[in-house]
Amino acid sequence: MKNNKIHINRFMIFGLVGGIWGISACCSTASGCSVPVFRYALERWQSDRYVAQIDHRQELSDDQKSAVETINNYSRGEGGTVTNVYVNDRGISNEDTESQETVLRVNFPMHCGIPVPAWTGKLTKENAEMIVNSPARKEIAERLVEGDSAVWILLESGDSEKDDDAEKLLNEQLKKLENELQLPEEISADYMAEGYDPSLTIDEANEHAVRIRFSTIRVSRDDPKEEFLVSSLLRTESDLLEFDEPMTFAVFGRARILLALIGKGINEDNIEEICTFLSGPCSCTVKGLNPGVDMLVSFDWDKALEGSEVIEQIEMPPLTGLSSSNAGTELEQLDEVIEEEVSSEEVFEENNKVAENVAFVVSGLLCFIASFAVTINIIKKKKLQRLEDIERRQ
Repeated sequence: MKNNKIHINRFMIFGLVGGIWGISACCSTASGCSVPVFRYALERWQSDRYVAQIDHRQELSDDQKSAVETINNYSRGEGGTVTNVYVNDRGISNEDTESQETVLRVNFPMHCGIPVPAWTGKLTKENAEMIVNSPARKEIAERLVEGDSAVWILLESGDSEKDDDAEKLLNEQLKKLENELQLPEEISADYMAEGYDPSLTIDEANEHAVRIRFSTIRVSRDDPKEEFLVSSLLRTESDLLEFDEPMTFAVFGRARILLALIGKGINEDNIEEICTFLSGPCSCTVKGLNPGVDMLVSFDWDKALEGSEVIEQIEMPPLTGLSSSNAGTELEQLDEVIEEEVSSEEVFEENNKVAENVAFVVSGLLCFIASFAVTINIIKKKKLQRLEDIERRQ
């Protein structure tokens, strides 16, 4: 029966984060742009670093030192690639324990707040290589740099029929959304009131490089080369290990992993919701306020993107000026008007500021309420869906 567990926590988080996006978009003077989320994340968000923690009760052997050096080399970018991980060797531990085995724990980036390691195992050269490198992670990074809006990982359950059905649904829906979703339009004056920043845009010369395109990659839970990837995916949320259903994870930007869709949760509505968010305007450019966890991957993003950046900061046009022919006369008239109106402006200035602040707060609350309502609707749908599934199984 555990496979019918309702994932309320996941969607509540999405709703609350959505509320933050809404408030940010309404209350910030420069919190959004015409650049889609997936492209902004690719060019502007640096990867968070994992911590390879070494626990040992005795001196490291030569082989173990070699394993540590392997991780350090990747961390420093030696050999032509850079890995978002660093080593924390706490030295010989005096903890009272029966085990004398040296343990390597790879912890998620600290600010993610995930209390369990992404992977735990022996400190060996083979494991060190497996942690920093894998075919699937390399393929994902290359696709993102080549222009995919997101790469969807299908993590197999082991039931081939379920996995095939999930893959078919996912591919069909992604293909449909590629044709239906649109990139954000140029920001006009109408959007200014909503907090969008018109100075961030896509360079016209490279507009063709930004397009909505999704792809999928299938990963087996039993693939030894993908052991670290599978382990880290299943620990991005506290209860994913309880499920033996197929799962999907959308990966965007510099390999940032979004929340999992599981079993019956892999449906058209949920896929569309995620893709719509990724292809929409980036209304909150602060990475920490966006959902997801960065993947540990060996890839030099800055080098791969060098020369292909498309986001530019444009200079906003000046306010309409006075014509040169009658500038003097118009300025004199303007001075007279200002003298007459200045006392009125002083009287109403404070009231206007209060009114503006109230309007911003109310707009933000409305955005939050709307986002929360959408979240509740999703929860209800999924609860009914899971209950129907339970009834069918009984």
